[in-house]
Amino acid sequence: MLGRMGWAAAACAVGMVAQAPGIALSAARARPHHPAAPAATPGSQTFRGHTSQHQPIAFTIASGKITNLRFWIVITCAIRHRYRLRASRFAPITIRSGCFQATLRSRHPAASATVTGRLRSRRVSGTLRLRRYVAAEHGACSGTATYAAGRSSP
Repeated sequence: MLGRMGWAAAACAVGMVAQAPGIALSAARARPHHPAAPAATPGSQTFRGHTSQHQPIAFTIASGKITNLRFWIVITCAIRHRYRLRASRFAPITIRSGCFQATLRSRHPAASATVTGRLRSRRVSGTLRLRRYVAAEHGACSGTATYAAGRSSP
């Protein structure tokens, strides 16, 4: 799916690998309509949208950083079982020259998430990748989705 981002992702020469205070991952039983709107602070802009998996994504941009990122993603395991997870509580991600890229890891559950994106005017688009160890599967499961989000009305 990186190919869908094309040169935009390659042009983002920024990146970080951080141990998140715990990428919060939880399995879902019911599908919510939208994630809760991130709390707005003066000078911040809230963005909401959907992924290519038809799952919600929301975040805030403030002081050149992506904050309050939360999204739902479907991961698939080797034997084709699928899990729908909610990911949140990410460390802030710095935006440089209109692009961002970060890989964040958590220990429990063992997981990593890579978030890339490009800010254009009032829209943000990019790719989400999540890999998580699932005990019931005795191995890692992963998912990839593209996303598009626009500024929310106040």
